[in-house]
Amino acid sequence: MGLRAYIYKDNTIGPCANGGISDKHNEVVIVNAEGPANPTKDAPAVAIARNSMGNPIIVPAAKEGTQGMAGPMMGGCFIATSDSRFREAIKRVTGQDVYGAIPFHDRFETTRQYQACSV
Repeated sequence: MGLRAYIYKDNTIGPCANGGISDKHNEVVIVNAEGPANPTKDAPAVAIARNSMGNPIIVPAAKEGTQGMAGPMMGGCFIATSDSRFREAIKRVTGQDVYGAIPFHDRFETTRQYQACSV
């Protein structure tokens, strides 16, 4: 069970998640936040996490197909919901009291792609 949330993206530039969740979906279920929703094929499972700086991010809960890949990294989208349980979960997981959308790190790249984009 988890909390249903929405993916906010800039549709003017097209998909930037390299085939990640935000390229195919508009909703997710945050599995480490209290809520009544279950992940579905239309709303996959994600989780609140911290990046290397300790800031809150959202990452895919499933890791299949990402072994040996660089990521997860920001693909240009954000996750948000007006449900107060979202803010409570962010504080519980990261220790930060954050209000608003959280970066969605759902982009994975091969080592070759990562090196080509990191020049």
